[in-house]
Amino acid sequence: MSNRILDTLTSLNIHYDVLEHEPLLTMQDGLEIEKKLHIEPCKNLLLVNRQQEFFLLMVAGDKRVKVNNLAKEINSSHLSFASDTDLKRLLDVTTGAVSPLDLVSDTEHKVKVLIDNELLSYEFIGCHPGVNTMTVKLKVQDLIKVFFTALKVTYATVSC
Repeated sequence: MSNRILDTLTSLNIHYDVLEHEPLLTMQDGLEIEKKLHIEPCKNLLLVNRQQEFFLLMVAGDKRVKVNNLAKEINSSHLSFASDTDLKRLLDVTTGAVSPLDLVSDTEHKVKVLIDNELLSYEFIGCHPGVNTMTVKLKVQDLIKVFFTALKVTYATVSC
């Protein structure tokens, strides 16, 4: 999976840096990686509502997400975390490695992207390329304007 993602970034002429590391299981584990890559912390959550609509939420790593407030903001029913089965089926990824780069696997566009407004002010973001033992540093604007456009991914901004 990581090769497919890196090949896609390369084919789109998106400049990126890659850092290989021990598995990151928590936001705390990622602090050293963020310092090495000079990126702001970001977390990515795959959420689902009762109607089986899926949302990839990209939010600043230090923010606490109130899913009830988020559900109201996007006019959705109750949101909860997607199952491991859904992660694998939709994004070909496991828990702890979810990132917007995994959208290369969402060829049916079943996942809607939600980006916290704060992230739009970041210059760089770090994303796992399908595994939590690598982090890719790329410009937020390249992710949105080039990567998302090429994959025909639409997104909405939210206030978390």
